[in-house]
Amino acid sequence: MNDSELNGLETRVQALLADYRRLAEQNRSLDRELSELRASNAELKSRLGSILERIRALEVETA
Repeated sequence: MNDSELNGLETRVQALLADYRRLAEQNRSLDRELSELRASNAELKSRLGSILERIRALEVETA
């Protein structure tokens, strides 16, 4: 392998490492966002469950 090929390979490896690091950070960011959305979803489900319970109780009272 000559110097030109070696330099080209090194450049390609560096580009791949930079892409990997960028994608790894993006993945961590998306994981954090997913966790936040799951927590929000759980809270909304809980609130919706409470609202449905109140509606059912009112239905029983008015029946």
